[in-house]
Amino acid sequence: MQAAIERAIRPISPIRPTAHGTNGRHGTNERCIHCGTPFRPAAHRPDFCCAGCQFVHDLIARNGLGQFYDLQEGGLPPVKSLVFQKRDYAWLEDLARDSAGTLTLDVQGLSCIGCAWLIEKVFARRPGALAIHVDPTLGQLALRWQPGVFDAVGFARELQSFGYLVGPPGKSGAPASRALNLRLGLCAALAMNTMLFTLPRYLGMAADFEFAALFHRLTLILGTLSFVIGGSYFFTRTWHSLRQRVLHIDLPISLGLIAAYAGSVVAWTRCADGFVYFDFVSTFTFLMLAGRWLQQKAVERNRAQLLAAQADPPPVRLVSGEKLPVAQLAAGAAFIIDPG
Repeated sequence: MQAAIERAIRPISPIRPTAHGTNGRHGTNERCIHCGTPFRPAAHRPDFCCAGCQFVHDLIARNGLGQFYDLQEGGLPPVKSLVFQKRDYAWLEDLARDSAGTLTLDVQGLSCIGCAWLIEKVFARRPGALAIHVDPTLGQLALRWQPGVFDAVGFARELQSFGYLVGPPGKSGAPASRALNLRLGLCAALAMNTMLFTLPRYLGMAADFEFAALFHRLTLILGTLSFVIGGSYFFTRTWHSLRQRVLHIDLPISLGLIAAYAGSVVAWTRCADGFVYFDFVSTFTFLMLAGRWLQQKAVERNRAQLLAAQADPPPVRLVSGEKLPVAQLAAGAAFIIDPG
């Protein structure tokens, strides 16, 4: 299939200027005019790092979508063999059939507003398309179409030809991710301010200092805000897990926060400054939220990798020119690996 597509590609003048390496056209390195990746030019493909980038570039030119390169910010990942892979979209047929014309999907390959613009243009050209919202920050798109007219699978295959892969929506929605980001930012500010007003006591501030009482009240207020804003993230999840009779990692975090905060409040009311640790409450809350944020990012990255792995691997080109599926390779067979 890849060979047939490559034979069908007709030379088209680049719609994006070539960015040469330090040694110019005859140097050792150039940049792909589609994705911007440095590569060693080949005689049969001097402007592109791989056949996939050449295919997508020419497809954009044929469809009059060259404005994509004006809107594109930064570099793009190399397309490589993505556009030539055979993918099973049976799951999408089931979702589209049961969705009554509305659907939210995850998208791999989104990087900037240019990608969103390109996907919107491709969607608008299809029969039965009503509305689409592309969110590059979350890697999602929301579709609305006329049932029985719009071909969701055909749209997904067309997006793949432009280098974008769609997949079923993830379990963690946008509101939860944004809420965690907001909590993390607020708790970071609260932790820094709590430490700011606690530091004088560690440095030997006298109890009769004129601002000592104010500093103590501020640490109480800031520690309480951290406990409520950041701690509630773990408290609600702990409560849900206990209702389901499951021990979750949020349980010891919640117990530690509650014990530290309650002990600090009691010590503060009794003027036992040596047992007041609102700075610990604020800092610990922030660190736990930061760990959870990193965990979610890792899950999203792994989900994107799994999305890319859904496709069958492309066939292998033997030295003789024949192409075979990877599973049919025999020991001792010599095959060719394309650049990139």
